[in-house]
Amino acid sequence: DSSQMAAAVVAVKSEGASHVEDVKKSTPRENEDTKVSGTVEISSSEKDEKVGTSDEETIAVGEDAVGGRDEAAFVQKAQEDENKAKDGVDRLEKPDVSDVEQQTRDEAGFKNPAKGILKAIFSEFKKIGRGDGLAILRLRRNLVLVALIFLIILGASGALTIKNKRDKEVLEKFDNYVLAASAKYDEAVAILDLNKSRAREILVEAETEVGRAIELKPKDSRVLDLKNKISTKLKESENLSKVEFKTLIELSSDVVSLTGAGKNLAAFTKDEVVEFDRLGKKVDETGTGEAVSRGFVFDNKAFYLGEGGIERVDLASDKNEDVGRGSGSDLAVFVGNIYILAGDQIHKYVPIEGGYSQSADYLSAGESFEGNSRFAIDGSIWVTKGSSVLNYLRGERQSFEISALSSLPGKFGEIYTNSDSDNIYVVDVGNSALLVIGKDGIYKRAYQAGEFTKVSDVVIDEAAGKMYLAVGNKILEADL
Repeated sequence: DSSQMAAAVVAVKSEGASHVEDVKKSTPRENEDTKVSGTVEISSSEKDEKVGTSDEETIAVGEDAVGGRDEAAFVQKAQEDENKAKDGVDRLEKPDVSDVEQQTRDEAGFKNPAKGILKAIFSEFKKIGRGDGLAILRLRRNLVLVALIFLIILGASGALTIKNKRDKEVLEKFDNYVLAASAKYDEAVAILDLNKSRAREILVEAETEVGRAIELKPKDSRVLDLKNKISTKLKESENLSKVEFKTLIELSSDVVSLTGAGKNLAAFTKDEVVEFDRLGKKVDETGTGEAVSRGFVFDNKAFYLGEGGIERVDLASDKNEDVGRGSGSDLAVFVGNIYILAGDQIHKYVPIEGGYSQSADYLSAGESFEGNSRFAIDGSIWVTKGSSVLNYLRGERQSFEISALSSLPGKFGEIYTNSDSDNIYVVDVGNSALLVIGKDGIYKRAYQAGEFTKVSDVVIDEAAGKMYLAVGNKILEADL
């Protein structure tokens, strides 16, 4: 403040006066030709003119000069200190924005590697200009790093673009599947009371569409709700018929196989082949001479699995013939070739001159069939296994799944189809039913009766609208 500054000025004046007094004492007056302390300069001529000047006047001049200079310098320094203090306060109150940003980045541990590398590259260029040989090597390294960073960024950008494109395509497909399923569901519901069979076909199509949508988004609540609605309507539209059988013919022993024989039917018992017409009248009986486990009639010849292997008997001449060694759970003949269903393979016997060839494996890869597995042939081979139906073509397993079932299947056993039919008929022993399944896998309808739990074979005549079952020593008949 002003009082402190005045006191400082007085102190400076006192120090100046003492200094001048010391100068006077240490310098002879007769040789004095300059100003005191370099401030007032007095020439020799002026000294002569002012011989009468008193010592007190000389000292006063020196004091005034020194005091005025020191006072001005002190005031200037005090003003500078005050300005620096104010500037410091301003900096504390209003920190620089760039300083704040840098502090924030430092506190967050932020480091920009690209910036650092670029800075290093420019530094290396300067060093190369100064003749630093190692700078070239370091520059190359930094350039490689820049190139790698660029490639990484470019690759990440490309991957993100591809991902976004794929996500968009998946979403479009999903929406299309859901829209198609919803439209088919609404159509089926509209005609359910008028045409249950047609409504069921449309519901099956809707179920297929919703299945495709679920593959894309398995947890989507909208599509899962739609699936439940379709399943409910499928159950409501299920064509389940109760069946009442009547006995067509009764034989002397249990039937192990039942097969078509032209216009007639043929039943294999343990020791004979009995041929009868569709009215139940016997046409012929032929002994086998050994125990039979499974049999099939083709081209008026009966083929069967006996104790010694595969046998063939001519139904017209009763002549027996040994075909070859083999065993299995089922036997069928298609266009003259004999097929045996074994535990892990299907064996094939091809007719040649004078008999049949040695067995060859039909399947390209082995399977694990069950003891009650059965098969039917229509060009491809259909095999039951547990609650599944397997399909093979030229030895390769085909994709086949049963769809539109309103309840879980039980255990499958006997199976029937032929090349003229669009369906396969599968006996569900566990649910006492005969399932009608399209060769596209779509479940169509079911027949239910207690006799299906005891069936040993089944034959279907779609043209006549009949089904025939072998149960015990009886052949049973019912309408489709």
